[in-house]
Amino acid sequence: ATMYVNSTLEEARRLSVKHNKPVVPISWMMTNNYWQIASPADREYITRQELDLQIAMPFRYGAQAVLLWGALREDDSGHGIDRAVDYHMTELADAMAEVCSEFDCCGTTECVFGAPT
Repeated sequence: ATMYVNSTLEEARRLSVKHNKPVVPISWMMTNNYWQIASPADREYITRQELDLQIAMPFRYGAQAVLLWGALREDDSGHGIDRAVDYHMTELADAMAEVCSEFDCCGTTECVFGAPT
């Protein structure tokens, strides 16, 4: 996975220089296993290690930002709002605080995600 992310970002950087555009990878916080489990089954949120691969690694290889996307259901499923808030306030906030600390992307000594850097 690391080689794939690195090679994709390398090509994105090459094109960004050529066309004067930023490198902004798009990431989804859920496991993408639709070929194994048919929709509309709930997806698991990605692990902390996968968060590092999808959020911190792009910055290490020259991305200017990372776009996080997804959808929520208005129910108690794994895609429900309560589960998403819990994940974002724990796993994702911790991952983003590390990114802020490593790259000083917030320009402040206190991360906008609430965890001190």
